[in-house]
Amino acid sequence: MNKLATLLATTAAIAIAAPAFAADMKTGVKTEATIERDDDGSYVKKENAEKTDAQGTKATAESKVEYDKDRDGDATRTTTTTETRDPKGLWNKDTVKTKTTEKLRDGKMTVEHQKTVNGDTVVDKKSTY
Repeated sequence: MNKLATLLATTAAIAIAAPAFAADMKTGVKTEATIERDDDGSYVKKENAEKTDAQGTKATAESKVEYDKDRDGDATRTTTTTETRDPKGLWNKDTVKTKTTEKLRDGKMTVEHQKTVNGDTVVDKKSTY
């Protein structure tokens, strides 16, 4: 009897929750990605994603990775991301931008990291290894 009651309760929970999940699935996510390569091994990779949820909040994410290397084995990789969240309404948009640059020169790695939230720099760090 307990197994039957558990099975009925589980089935009822799924039946009740299914419309809520279906409403969320209608919104969907749009994505796009491109990669451009050079003969020397350098490349540029771009990715974009956009989603609007059931409440009207629009979220976008953009990512760009640039990798450049030369004949001497030195390389630079720059990753730039921008994430925006814009809830329905006025004056409530949030934007986070992040830029990380990694440079390998003569066996030394230098990493620069900068994070900006709504135009204010909150992290600005440089490290050498």
